[in-house]
Amino acid sequence: MLPHPEAGTPSVRFSTLVDNEDNDDIFPFVRIEISGDNVAFTVVPTKPGADGGVLFVFDWRAGRFKAERIPVSAEGVAFLRDDILINVNSKDSCIDVYFIPPITEASEGNASLTMLKRFLLPPMHPTLTTTALDCLGSFHPLNRRSHSSAAEASFKPFTVHPSVSIIVFTFEVCSPEILARQIQQFEDDEAVAKGYALSMVVHRHAFLAYLSALNPVNDLVPQSIVPGQLEIEWDVWGPNATRWFTGTGLGCTPPCGQRCIDNPVGDSKKFEIDVYDFNLWNVKYAHSQVNNDTPSSVLVSVVIGSDPTHNQFSHPGIFPKDIHCRLPYVHRSIRAPQAHWCTHMTEDYLVNLVANNEFQELERVVLMKF
Repeated sequence: MLPHPEAGTPSVRFSTLVDNEDNDDIFPFVRIEISGDNVAFTVVPTKPGADGGVLFVFDWRAGRFKAERIPVSAEGVAFLRDDILINVNSKDSCIDVYFIPPITEASEGNASLTMLKRFLLPPMHPTLTTTALDCLGSFHPLNRRSHSSAAEASFKPFTVHPSVSIIVFTFEVCSPEILARQIQQFEDDEAVAKGYALSMVVHRHAFLAYLSALNPVNDLVPQSIVPGQLEIEWDVWGPNATRWFTGTGLGCTPPCGQRCIDNPVGDSKKFEIDVYDFNLWNVKYAHSQVNNDTPSSVLVSVVIGSDPTHNQFSHPGIFPKDIHCRLPYVHRSIRAPQAHWCTHMTEDYLVNLVANNEFQELERVVLMKF
């Protein structure tokens, strides 16, 4: 494998990724996302509840860092645009949004990331700790200077624009007792107990809509940030823009456009494929056809934003009060021809990974056309 011909340097070397003064045997967890010229690295300790996570932003074309060792509390990172980055903040229970400045001839040293907004998450019981907070986005956003020609450059009609694709956030929340057990099991090199698992789905444009108010004239490049306007309360941005689910299966494989697949953790021999579609037009069409006959191999259910029975997410063990979430979606349960342990998705195909009888090695890949 050869380096990209336009790369400023063929490799990136980190001398010390995470401070491990207490235990040199703790290996870090590294997450990498690439969009445009920017590469974002989050490096966090694998020990439950440990501090010391850091964020790096590297310009692969220029061959230099734009930012180094920005403190973070969770590995989740995704691009809203090639110069706008989000990182999930488990310490302050929010989603931090950063602007990545371009490198110019006058640039010297590392640039400083500018925090644009903080989208607050719904409050949990104060005794709980978020031990894992991640996010997975669909295909990477386009450069902000070339997005207008995106549709013309595509060979396929009706391709989903990156701004309306979804991001899936996954949470693991622990009580003090579970957290103490996790730390002990980690130190004893045993399987670590799991806490409460949750998922949240939101479109990229739900965040970008708030950012456009910063500087609509200069295409979101910030000129000044008013500190009092940094945080956006959950009740302001969240209920109409999100949908919550129990479990983290929706975040096991990357979403595709406005669709994602539920791959339940530990379910290694399943036949059903659960596809969730958050395209508003597909929701409207499915809702109009809900009483018509559908193939026996496909079960369809529709949840719309005006349905009060499905728009409250209740989890008394985590949240003091119910969460309102009104993002509509279509859920399709499709019967696969054989058992599989994981499914990926493209615009046209479901890609089923089938393991051998011991479920230890990949045996075959089965494609199912939509």
